[in-house]
Order: sequence, then C-alpha cells, then structure tokens
Amino acid sequence: MEVDMWDTEDDTKVVKKSKQKQRKRKVEKDGKREKEAKRIFLSLTKPLLVLGLDPKPLRLEHRARLRHLLRRLVNRQQWVAASGVLSAYMKGTLNDTSPHTNRLKFWALLELLKHVENHSINTTRIKNLYDIWSKKIGSMKTWPVESRYAVHLEFMVFCLLRGHAEDAYHLALCLEQEKGDIGPMLKMMMGLTFYELWYSSIPKEFQVRNSDQFHLQENSDMEEASFSNENVQSERYNSVESHMADSQSRRDSDASVMNGGLDLWLLPLRFSDEHSFEDFVYSQRNQPNHHYKNAVKYLQLALRSEPSASAALLPLIQLLLMGGHVDEALNMLEKQCCNSASVLPIRARAALLEHFDGNNSLLLRSCFEDMLKKDPTCSDALAKLIKMHQNGDYSLESLLEMIALHLDATDAEYNTWRVFSSCFLRLSSYEDEHKQHCALNKTPKLFTDGISGKSWRLRCRWWLTRHFSNRKLESEIEAGDLQLLTYKAACASYMYGWEYSYVTKAYSHLEKENGNELLLFLDEYRGNSFGIYQKFQKKFTHFNIRI
Repeated sequence: MEVDMWDTEDDTKVVKKSKQKQRKRKVEKDGKREKEAKRIFLSLTKPLLVLGLDPKPLRLEHRARLRHLLRRLVNRQQWVAASGVLSAYMKGTLNDTSPHTNRLKFWALLELLKHVENHSINTTRIKNLYDIWSKKIGSMKTWPVESRYAVHLEFMVFCLLRGHAEDAYHLALCLEQEKGDIGPMLKMMMGLTFYELWYSSIPKEFQVRNSDQFHLQENSDMEEASFSNENVQSERYNSVESHMADSQSRRDSDASVMNGGLDLWLLPLRFSDEHSFEDFVYSQRNQPNHHYKNAVKYLQLALRSEPSASAALLPLIQLLLMGGHVDEALNMLEKQCCNSASVLPIRARAALLEHFDGNNSLLLRSCFEDMLKKDPTCSDALAKLIKMHQNGDYSLESLLEMIALHLDATDAEYNTWRVFSSCFLRLSSYEDEHKQHCALNKTPKLFTDGISGKSWRLRCRWWLTRHFSNRKLESEIEAGDLQLLTYKAACASYMYGWEYSYVTKAYSHLEKENGNELLLFLDEYRGNSFGIYQKFQKKFTHFNIRI
C-alpha cells in the first residue's frame, strides 16, 4: 500500500499550528492571571494607583462631579461646603487651561471672597485674581472670540457692579486698541462703561441712584451659560415726573412729554420743581461729551453684531432720549420690533408713542396687540386696549380676541373675567343692532367662520379643563372669591350653555352664600348665552366628525 508523502507533510503542519495556538492561549491566560493578581495586590497596598488601571477615566468623572457639586453649593449659598469642594477641584485641575472650566473656578472663588470678607472685597486682591486667571488660560489666539476675552468681560462686569467705572474704563481703553473683533457682549460692556462714566459726570440733582441705579444681572449658572446669551441689562425703574420736549415745534403738543413724564426705565433722570429737562440740556452744553458718544457707538455696534447683544437696546434708547434724539430712538425701536423676538422693543416703542404721538390710535393699537401676541401674559398691554375700547378707538370683537388670548396664558383675576363677560353680552346686542347676522339667537360668525372660528372651537374644548373643570371650581369656592366665580360662570354660560355644570354649581353656591347682586348679574346672562361649544358639537355630530 502506498502512502502519499504530501498528505503526511500537511498533517504535520496542522499539528504544529495547533500546538502553537495552545501555547499562545496558555501564555495569554497566564498573563491575565498575573495582571489580576497585580491589580489585587496594588488595591491592598497602594489604593490610589488603581485609578490608573481602571478602563474608565475616573479622574475625569470625579472632576465633573466636583464641578457640578461646586455649582450647586454656590447657587445655594452653602459657602463652607463650597470652599472645601473648590479647594479639591482647584488642586485636581492645576494644569487646566480651558476658559470654560476656569471661569467657573474663579467665579466661585470671587463669590466666596465676597461672603467670607463680609461683602467688602479688596480691589487690589481682586485684580490679582483676574491676572492669575488670565495667565492660567494663556493667550488663546486660536480660541473663539467669546472665550478669548472671557476674563476681560468678567472683570468689567465686576467693576460696574461695584461702581468701579474707572477700573473698567482703563480696560476699555486697552480693548479699543485691539485690531480684531472683540465680540458683541464685550462691545456692550464697553458701551455700558462709557455710559456710566458719562452719567457720573452729569449734575447730581439729575442722577437716579441707590436702588434705581445700574443692575447688571449675572447668570448664576456660569458653566452652562455662554457669553452670546449672557443676561446683562441696564435698568432704572419707578415712575417720575419729567418735563422733556424733543423740539420747539413739539412744545405745545398735547402729546408732549411736558404733559406727563416718561418712566425711569426709559428716561433715567430725576427732575424737581427747580430743575427741568431744559435745565439738564443747558447744563450739558459746555460739558465734554466723548463718553456719551463712545457709549452710543459701542452699544450700537453690540446691537448690530452677529449674533446681536439684544440687552444693549434699553441702555441705548435711554442715552438717545437723554440726548434729546427721540426720532432716532423711535426709528431704532421700529427696526428692532421687526427683528427681535423680545417684547421689550414693542413695549418701549408704545411708551414713546403714547407721549409723542398719542393721537395715533392705529399705531398704538398695533403695538399693544403685538405685545400680547409675543407675551400673552402682558396685563399692561391688555389694560391699554381696554381703555382704548372705552374711548371708542378699539373694536369689541378685537378686544374679545385679545382677552381670550390673555386668558389662554394666565389665570386672571375677576376684573379681567368681568370685562370678558361684558364683551360677550355686548356682542349679542351689537350683532342685533347692526344686523350683521339674521337673529339674536344665532351664533356670531366670529365664533364659527374661518381661522377665528377654528381657534374658538379649539379654545372651547381646551378651556373645559383649563378654566372650567370641577377641580378649578372647587378651589375657587374654597378660596371664597365670589366675584371671580360669578364672572367666570357668566363666560362659561356663553361658551357652553346655561346648563353646563360649572355654571349651575356656581349659581347654587351663590344662592347658599346669599350673593343676591351677583345672582342678578348671572340672571342677566341666562337668556343671552350662545352655548358656542354645544353648537359646535351638534354641527360636527351631524357630519359624524369628532371634536
């Protein structure tokens, strides 16, 4: 019998390879056992070395936990615990050059110093801290603009908050020499610095100080905030009589500020019987105004930047008004109303129009409506529209829609519901008098046709739980506000009919409480209720549609 030599050689090769694999597996297994034994030995003798053996980055995880804990403790003003956490965090991040994490550390350190030293901070010591912070993160030539000038921005905020405008001014002079873009937030802070310097130079009798001075709001959650949306504002509140006139031609106008003053948040100047706005303008004629011009310049640049520093708008409008540039302020506000999602430009524009163009009811009406559309909780705008309606400058249907929009967003007091119910009642009379619909008992087209009809159909369904649920009724009865209960029941009768449970239960409660006058008020609505939602249900049931 012959044996093939090639087959024998192949078998030998296979056997050799198999033995090699077995030996390799044994070595790997022995190596794993050796490493495991070493790990156990190190954990018993040198526990800290185990951190480096773990496949997960425990050091990074511990830093993140310390960072989160530090932020929480500072926000809760637990200073003793925060100081311990900050000490451990700073030791564990000695070589960290990130502006993001360094910002949190130094912000927390400044807050601790402020409270440990009983709110009296040594300015020299603070400057040294900012110098250390700046050196810590280096030149940052390759970093984004908002990170590159992080320390400068924080230091300017710190100085202005504590009335050290001169220190902020020296930094602003240095930043003026920068060739590149310094970012919108820093431009705004430079504008506010020059604003404060100019404001400090005007006669003391015109200044508004103490609780009405600058309020720069710092974001307490420093780590998660970015400079592009930092909430830094300049506001002056409370109302004051002012005697401002834009020009000689406006001096005799009924809409002139001479006949009522602007609020401090728009015109932060204080006047008395001895000093008028004209006196203020006269006092500024011989004063250097380069700080004023720089303030306007940098606030305008901040507002026009991309992204825009929208918080620069209010201080800019204040400066323009104090300088007598009312038309420029109005033009700027008009542009901002179109480009901004904020309600502030519309609010400021409406306030100025009331004083300088008070007879332009069409424009004022548009402003108040836009305010409510952007911020339905704005009760001031609604009050203005109610007043315009009382003066015959605003339609009943539009007022009803605006009140409904307001009630979509708020749990209003009884006065709002009272006006709302009177709108329903007057609408039925109005429709009958003008004969826009066939009969009194026919639902007005406002509630049935087009986009308005669709909105009311959805609103009626939503308000069943939003305003007229059993839980709401019980809480209102418990609160004992009979007027709120009455006016809401009147509105509910128009929307859902007189037999709706909220209406009947409210009526029964008023009978128990002997609220005779309020019962008479509800009785007036009994025969005029539309029952809008009932008619919606009948209509859609007829077409086999569920609503």
